Amino acid sequence: MKTLKQTVCMIIFIVFILIVYILLFSRDAATIDDADLLLDPVEVLDQSNNAYYVFPIIDELPGTTDRVITDAFIAASKLPGYQCPTLINNYSATVELCLVHNFRNVANLVADRAKASLLVGDTADSLESTLSIVRAADLLAVSNGTVIEELIAGALYSSAADALEQLVGELSSAQNKQVVEVLQQHRPDRATLMNAIRVEYIISKDVIAQVGTVSSNQYTEKDLSSYRWQPNRTTNELADWYRLVLGIEPASNTEIQEELENITNISPRVLIEPNSTGKIFLSTIVGPMINVTERHNQLEKRYDQLIASFTSK
Repeated sequence: MKTLKQTVCMIIFIVFILIVYILLFSRDAATIDDADLLLDPVEVLDQSNNAYYVFPIIDELPGTTDRVITDAFIAASKLPGYQCPTLINNYSATVELCLVHNFRNVANLVADRAKASLLVGDTADSLESTLSIVRAADLLAVSNGTVIEELIAGALYSSAADALEQLVGELSSAQNKQVVEVLQQHRPDRATLMNAIRVEYIISKDVIAQVGTVSSNQYTEKDLSSYRWQPNRTTNELADWYRLVLGIEPASNTEIQEELENITNISPRVLIEPNSTGKIFLSTIVGPMINVTERHNQLEKRYDQLIASFTSK
């Protein structure tokens, strides 16, 4: 009888501890601390200065030749800026992104023109065509767009670098100076990548907020949703990860990789842990930024080498 009583008391104690644990860890973080990750609003360009209204259509003009299309691309690359009108200053989960695949298609056409012009000895046209790709890449990169725009910009920078390498030793001193000036002004810049990553954070944050709003409307007194899904805590953990990627929180590559593995290596045990849904959500979105950052670093090094090559001529 005494043993049975002890057993019952032990069960009651365990249940009590479990209830306290659930109640304690069902409480979401009170606030979101991410002021250092947000972007200030930017001035919206007039349509006449916004390359968005030119680039997307220049490969769709009926009855045009490649020359007309590439001429239009070269002219558009000299406009003051590029902004996706639905995205600029509107980094929300429901934002309508602009299609940018045409940039790469037309840039490839311009790169072909640069090669053809070089083969017939027209270095001036080859150079102008090549530098227009550099300028177009810069327009995309500084647009405060998403990582998609940054990736397309990177593809254009790579295409331009291939063409520039063919021009080393083929240009006059004045042309070499022109290349260096354009590359110094429009080269790949880590700051533009950091802005794109901030945009991705802000959009992801809004996704979490939207899910949190839906979930909170479905809570009942008997539901454990607040234990499994904690929007503020999830956002704060996401913010901590982006601080590592952005270099706001100093960390070695090894430390960043270890943190990435901690976030992405989800075991079955996570299903019974506090904020389990939030942890699973984070594991699906944090990884790609490391690869994007590494590719950008390689691209910057390549342009350092190109500038040195044309400076020495």
